Amino acid sequence: MKAKIKNTLLNMMGSRCFKPFILGLTILLSPVISSSLLAAEAASQKVEDTPWTLWKETDKLNLSFRPYKKTGLIEIQAQARLPSSLSGFLLFLQDYPLIPNWLDNAKEAYLIEQVSDTENLFVTRFKRIWPVSEREMVIRSRYWQNPDLSVELAVQDASHEVDNPLNIIRIKLIKAHWLLSPISSKEIQIQHTIIADPGGSVPLWLANKVSLRSMWNTLNAMDKQLSTSPWQQMPIPWIREK
Repeated sequence: MKAKIKNTLLNMMGSRCFKPFILGLTILLSPVISSSLLAAEAASQKVEDTPWTLWKETDKLNLSFRPYKKTGLIEIQAQARLPSSLSGFLLFLQDYPLIPNWLDNAKEAYLIEQVSDTENLFVTRFKRIWPVSEREMVIRSRYWQNPDLSVELAVQDASHEVDNPLNIIRIKLIKAHWLLSPISSKEIQIQHTIIADPGGSVPLWLANKVSLRSMWNTLNAMDKQLSTSPWQQMPIPWIREK
C-alpha cells in the first residue's frame, strides 16, 4: 500500500498537471505568506519608531532607553565622546583581564577563542549584587571598518557555543551593536545599543534599573581610563585613523 502511494506521488510530480497544481498552491498561499512578512516587518518598524527617553546626560555622555516590544525589557542607547583613537578603543575592549576595571559589576572576563584578527568568543562574569545573583554572558564579537573610517562591532549571544558546568544563570543578549566614529586621532564618538534578558527570576523593572545605572558607571569609567591606557600607543595595522 505504501509503495502504491509513493508511486502515485512520483507519477504526479512527473505529470504535466503537477506544475499547475504547485503554481496554484503558491498563488493561494502567497497572500498568507505576504501578510505574515508584512506583519513582522511592521512590528519591527514599530519598535524602531519608538522614541527614546533620556535617562541621564552630561556634556560628554548621554544615556537613553525605550521599551522593547511588550517584553518588559528595555533597549539602552549610550552615546559618548571619549578620549581615544579607534585602535586604542578596540584594543581596550579586547583586554579581557582588565575588563572588570571599567565594566560595572564585572567579576572576570576571559577569552574562549580568537576566531580571527577581528572576531572573538569570550565570557564575562558578573558579581552577585543582592537581590541579583551571579550571572555570566557568552559573547561573539566581530568588527570592521567602513569607507568613512567609522568602525562597527556586531555583538551576538553565544551561550549555545560554550558549556555551563556550574549552571550559572546566563544573560541572554538579544541585540547589541557599537558604532565608533572618529572625531580626531585622539577622540571618538561612540554609540552603543543593547537589549539583554537578565534571566532567572529577577523582576524586570529592577533589572532595567540596574542595567541603566551600570551602563552609566561603565561610560564614566571608560572616560576616565581610556586616555591613560597603554593601548593608545598601539595601532592596529588594518585600522585607519582620522
